[in-house]
Amino acid sequence: MNKKLLLLMLSNKQPRRLKLIKNLLDGKRTVSTLFWGSRYHILEYSGMMKNFDSLQNEDKLINELINNGYVFSYNKYQYKLTNKGKQKKDSLFESFYLPKELSYGFDYDIEKFKNRFLLLIQVTSEYSYHNSSYYPVQADFYDTNLIKNLFHKYKNDNFIDDIYSFIKSFLSSLDEDKANIFANLLIGHNNYGLTYEQLSNRYNYSKMEIYFINIDLWILMIKFIENSNSFLNSLLENIVQSRINSSARRTFYEFNNGLTIFAIAKKYNLKESTVKEHLLENAIFLDTEQFPYDMILSDNEVAILNKKYLNQSIDFWNFNKLDIANIDFFKFRLYQIMRSK
Repeated sequence: MNKKLLLLMLSNKQPRRLKLIKNLLDGKRTVSTLFWGSRYHILEYSGMMKNFDSLQNEDKLINELINNGYVFSYNKYQYKLTNKGKQKKDSLFESFYLPKELSYGFDYDIEKFKNRFLLLIQVTSEYSYHNSSYYPVQADFYDTNLIKNLFHKYKNDNFIDDIYSFIKSFLSSLDEDKANIFANLLIGHNNYGLTYEQLSNRYNYSKMEIYFINIDLWILMIKFIENSNSFLNSLLENIVQSRINSSARRTFYEFNNGLTIFAIAKKYNLKESTVKEHLLENAIFLDTEQFPYDMILSDNEVAILNKKYLNQSIDFWNFNKLDIANIDFFKFRLYQIMRSK
């Protein structure tokens, strides 16, 4: 990460933890990270940096921002933007490229799709040159077979033209810079594609911005295939993914069908704390009406919590000061999530 991205992840209204921002960008999915990511309004950036250099030397970066007058230390672990920092952040939103399609990043396995698509284009390109001796793009066994099957199914006199027309149509839907960048990512006969660094040198973007543009381009390509109902639809097999992990979805299903937290834990050999984390993850991602808060929080408990925290900002609630024996941290956090919706 660089100072610009870190500055964009901070706020002038809300103290934010540097470590939590790093964990969120790296794709760590603890309930705490997901909850505070939603509170920071940056949950859509979850995992954004897992395929790029993550935040390094964060203490050095934050100290440089402090010395420049952009940030101040709110406490030992949290930081806020100064007025000067807020102005700098606003200007960065105009000049620094952040992904525009990240809300879809939760819904697709972008890396898997990218590897499939690059392999298909390489195979098609080499086929057009009647070349059968080359080093293919790295892909796992399943994806390699998927591309083989697609290629052999549609291989005919029009296959190359169909691929060319499809790419040309996609490129025409992009602005000129993005179209050129995408074209230069592709791998083919005697063409190995350009690296992020090479693209950065060629276009007026930093290496990190090129990486962000790359994210947007692959999501746009996935959506383009979805909407075109083309012969390339098989490339999307198992690409769609849920924002909620499979174990958490299973827990939610069992809970909604009458099993208690204890019973779910016993049935699947889990700790009760793990089952509770599964339910909290569901609550974070689901709309209010989709989660049965009343099956966990009684009206009396909600009334007690309302009285305790009604006039306090959610970000500053302190569980340690909640001296109610039968309201544990699980219920406290669930109530926080409910109030955050």
